[in-house]
Amino acid sequence: TIEPYVLRLRQASNYISAKVVSNSEIMQNNYITLNRGSNDGIELDMGVVSDQGVVGRLVSVSSNYSFVKTVFSRNYNVSVQFKKQKTFGTLTWDNDSQSSVGRLQNIPRHVNAQVGDTIITSGFNAVFPQGTIVGTIKNAEINDHQTWFDITIDLSTDLKSLYYVYVVKDPNNPERKQLELNNK
Repeated sequence: TIEPYVLRLRQASNYISAKVVSNSEIMQNNYITLNRGSNDGIELDMGVVSDQGVVGRLVSVSSNYSFVKTVFSRNYNVSVQFKKQKTFGTLTWDNDSQSSVGRLQNIPRHVNAQVGDTIITSGFNAVFPQGTIVGTIKNAEINDHQTWFDITIDLSTDLKSLYYVYVVKDPNNPERKQLELNNK
């Protein structure tokens, strides 16, 4: 079956399709280069997704190309939630250049975290729309003295198989960013 977010990607006018022309997948900070740039409406800090799920965020843009820092990068955070429970947390990469595993942080012990639960974007930032798949829980552990779960996630995106992606072009994004910046 096709996930709802994939259908939205195919139907939405707020996405710009792009081809991956180069990538790195064995570094501590991994990037992809796209064949679209400012001439195509691409701007800094736009999110990038694929049919597989979350890919990353644009960090550099020229006239005809753009450079994306992927979720497989050190110190990259994504605001996420459980698909079925709507509990929110933060996802970071496991910082292992050979790993497609992430860590889910700030999930309290009262949450019913189960292996196989689907994790999606929360929409709490102005980069990714709510509901884009991030991955599934690989392991969820908590001991009697912990407040937070130790959760690992199998990330859904495979950098080695990315050929086409979608750049998120949200027309309300600049207004939202400015409002949030003015009120911090």
